[in-house]
Amino acid sequence: MPRKTDVIPIQDKFLDRRVKMLPCQRERAKQMYENESATINGLARLFKVNKRSIQFLLFPERQKKNLEDREARGGWKQYYVKEEHAKAIKEHRQYKKEILTNPTINDKLI
Repeated sequence: MPRKTDVIPIQDKFLDRRVKMLPCQRERAKQMYENESATINGLARLFKVNKRSIQFLLFPERQKKNLEDREARGGWKQYYVKEEHAKAIKEHRQYKKEILTNPTINDKLI
């Protein structure tokens, strides 16, 4: 049976840990790459994401091809490890419960 907190969305993008880069960070990364002031590796280090995330952001056609290739190999399920997923879900539920029960953070969400 799911917890009550599972159906309550986290409205604040700064608190939602599933978001790797905020929209403002995405725009900034694109600007920096277009102005040739940063490389893909430099952007990845700066925004603390992996290089592939930056490549997919800058070159959407690579992401599309990657998704097509992954689907041809059998999809995402071949990488699914039940124990790791259960651990990640448990940690996320604890984090979400902490956010929703903390009155100072909860006021910002509403």
